Amino acid sequence: MTTQRTIHDVADTTPWLTQTLTYDDDGRLFQRDFVLDNHGSVHVDYDVAGQDDWSKITFTYDAEGRLETKETNFDDGARNVTVHDVDGTEAWQALTIAYDDAGQRYRVDSFLDDGGKIIATYDVASTESWTKQSFTFDTSDQVTFQATDFDDGSRSTVQYDVAGLEDWKQLTLDYDAAGQLYRQLTEHDDGTGTEVFQDVCDAADWSKYAVSYDQDGHVSQRLVTFDEGGAASMRYDTAGSESWVVQARIALPDGQLGYGATVGDDGSLSENLGQACWEESTNESGAVTHRSADFGNGITLIVDYDIANTESWSVYAVLYDSENQPLYSAGIYDDGHLDETVAAPTDWMV
Repeated sequence: MTTQRTIHDVADTTPWLTQTLTYDDDGRLFQRDFVLDNHGSVHVDYDVAGQDDWSKITFTYDAEGRLETKETNFDDGARNVTVHDVDGTEAWQALTIAYDDAGQRYRVDSFLDDGGKIIATYDVASTESWTKQSFTFDTSDQVTFQATDFDDGSRSTVQYDVAGLEDWKQLTLDYDAAGQLYRQLTEHDDGTGTEVFQDVCDAADWSKYAVSYDQDGHVSQRLVTFDEGGAASMRYDTAGSESWVVQARIALPDGQLGYGATVGDDGSLSENLGQACWEESTNESGAVTHRSADFGNGITLIVDYDIANTESWSVYAVLYDSENQPLYSAGIYDDGHLDETVAAPTDWMV
């Protein structure tokens, strides 16, 4: 037979008015109930039989009998706390906060007023490259937003257009430790993509680098805008519908063409030397074997021609930055194929 004992705070020294303790047949305390000074109440259950994975659950109610919090203490020392927004002052209905056995918060589940939810996970063990990851779900339990905070202070977010309201299906934004947006990747509804880098720390000779991708993920265009004006662009015939493989153009700071080149399907090269000031070397027959030009911004293009047929390529070009580091190189080889090497934008920004 269960028994109860009620204690009254006649001296008014505690935050409760009465405390009722309930014992089982073996005299073990398995329930405790408080009536609080503010007319709220607390109910506590104890797993005295050891049949559950928790040792204690505590429920707190306001004066109107609405559940405000629920705290579960688990056998392994971990605990969960659920807070309910009974007054409707928050954007969420309830929060569930999970703590490990060291008392460190490692997860927060937010159940939103609109029926969606946010799940945030914290790397309390420091085993990941990030400190926090959060996922936002809509009412259909589809992920609409994802955010990752990395150990170095940088941050990445991914937004998903699950409602189909945009012309893109996924938008990724990367921020540095100072909160500056340096990369944006847009994956469009038609399967194409656009990736844009910003040199937010002014570490490179360019301010903006943009790459476009076709539906198969192949690069269809590159565009680099230099700090002091001018730009370099590359267009690729990924669809194979043109008579050329790639078209390149370098504009001077005043917008005039500095250099243009078209590599044909057959490996041929057509050049337009534009308005750049070229320095050239020739062989004994007067054929150009080497030429270079300064395009401003410290950008230099060098083009070599294998007139003597001593190399495996016929033409080889390298675009250098102001520190003489290659930004781009390309060779047209004797068998007609084009081989390119492109420095990653993030390498240029270091």
